[in-house]
Amino acid sequence: MSFNTLARVEKGHVPDIETFSRIARWVGHSPAEFLEAASVTLDSTPEVIEAHLRGDPALTTEGAKAIAGLVKELYARLAEPAEVAIACHLRAASTFRPEASGLFAELLSEMHGALLAKD
Repeated sequence: MSFNTLARVEKGHVPDIETFSRIARWVGHSPAEFLEAASVTLDSTPEVIEAHLRGDPALTTEGAKAIAGLVKELYARLAEPAEVAIACHLRAASTFRPEASGLFAELLSEMHGALLAKD
């Protein structure tokens, strides 16, 4: 295997399957071992983006970390929060009609939205 081929792989270029197999055998492993180890499950969109940035040969490690940090911060601020359940115990009273509970729930939701908007 030529020095240039190894240098390209070291810089992040993906080798063809034959070159990959030869490198794997040269380091004493089967190609399947590398493929199994590469199947990493990423938990969130920012983690997927960070993994792609780390693999970009045009970026330094520091550059990839900086961009990933910005993406994580923006994602945290802009991602839609999970539906928040608002619970409240109301005492039964003869003056409290069933339609009032719906109006009360709307009022609480509006208040909740206004508070979130202030942040």
